[in-house]
Parts: sequence; C-alpha cells; structure tokens
Amino acid sequence: WQDTGAASLGSDLLQFGVPAFAVGGLVLSGLDAGGGRAVGQDLLVTVEAVSVALLAMQVTKMAAGRLRPYAWADPGSIQGRDAYASFFSGHTTATFAVASAAGTVARLRGYRHWRWILGVGMAAAATTGYLRIAADRHWATDVLMGAAVGSLAGFGLPVWLHQRESGAAPAA
Repeated sequence: WQDTGAASLGSDLLQFGVPAFAVGGLVLSGLDAGGGRAVGQDLLVTVEAVSVALLAMQVTKMAAGRLRPYAWADPGSIQGRDAYASFFSGHTTATFAVASAAGTVARLRGYRHWRWILGVGMAAAATTGYLRIAADRHWATDVLMGAAVGSLAGFGLPVWLHQRESGAAPAA
C-alpha cells in the first residue's frame, strides 16, 4: 500500500473489533442458551486459549528478534526494540485466537450462531493479518505463524481441555 498508515490503523481497529464481535456473539449466545453461569464459563475458556497463544507469541517475538520490513528497507528508521519485534504477528495471533476460541466454544455448547461467530471472526482475523503486511509491519511468514498459533490455541484448547464429560466433542 502507498499509505501504510491507513493499513496500520485498520489492523489496529480490527485487533479490537474482532474480539468485540466474537466475544459479543458468544456472550449473547450464552445468555440465550444458559444464562450467566454459562457465559462466565464460556469467557473463561476463551480467555485461556487467547492467553496461551499470546504468551507463545510474546516469548517467541522476544527470542527471535526479527527485523520488521520497514526497518529492513530503511536501516536508518531503526529506533528502539520494536524494530526487532516482527516474528510473529501479535495482532494476527490475537484475532485468530479469539475468533477460533469463541467459535469453538459456541460450537461445543451447541449455540445456534456458532458458524457466524467462527466465520465472520476468522475472515476478519485474516483481514487483520493482510493489513499487518500492507502496513509494512510484518512479513508474510510472521502473519502465517500468528494465524497458525492463534488458531491452534483457539481450536485446540477448548476441545482438549473442556470436552463434554463423555470425553467426546459433539458433532458439528
């Protein structure tokens, strides 16, 4: 993009918009189906998954010290440690984690609108990743890794740790 600032702003807005949509849909579905206790449990499972994804991202980002694209293209622009925090994308990790976790929890609970929560959330998360590349803040591999780690935590942890008592997740 010629205007990387617009792409950066868009990705920043989506970093907050995706969780608001996904969690909002989960809360409304939980209230409709089971009341306040179900909502609290749903949110706890979602927060667990997002927290694990963000912890993995932060540890990797600090250990890798990968140069961001804008800093690679213009070494004179390097100021501070943020220029070395490219691998992997936190915006992408967060949005994929919350969208996949909220959608998975809604599916496991049998909420009617789980497909909307998951589908719209994942599409918006993918847009967030694209905008991080367009903003010259991340390489494509940073975004792909963020999407993979966020999705793995978001899909995997709710299923692995919070299956129904029978031990099997319900069929979609």
